[in-house]
Amino acid sequence: MCRNFLGYLISLITPPPSEVKGALMVVAMGVVGIAYSVYRDWRSRPVKHYRVYEGEKVRPPEVSKPPVDTGYFLYERKLYMRRKSKPHPVNVNRAGIEELINLPGIGPKLAKRIVEYRAKFGPFKKPEDLLEVKGIGPKKLQKMRPYLRF
Repeated sequence: MCRNFLGYLISLITPPPSEVKGALMVVAMGVVGIAYSVYRDWRSRPVKHYRVYEGEKVRPPEVSKPPVDTGYFLYERKLYMRRKSKPHPVNVNRAGIEELINLPGIGPKLAKRIVEYRAKFGPFKKPEDLLEVKGIGPKKLQKMRPYLRF
């Protein structure tokens, strides 16, 4: 009885041949991966046996840059600021995207959302109805309020 029990224990401890083959394959793949990593690092090192010729270094001529004329820049900026159209009253229920963009705080995407919301749910009756449009909050509505008409 002891012999059979001892043989049984040994059979439990020793793995079958298929498991041994699988373990050997995993180990072999690990060794190949490590070898490839070492090879890649070895190939990426710079070659040291080349001789580099350093000739006479030529400096580019120093060109003095003209000073920045901030007065002209401010003048240009003032002109740009003047070109910006001032908002004027807009009927939100009739205005297209181009007219809505002139409102303060409204860009092309938000103007498109207003037009889509108006087409889906009907005309706006009061300024607070604009709060239902995604992207318009109380602060933005306060900026727009003087220019809104219904």
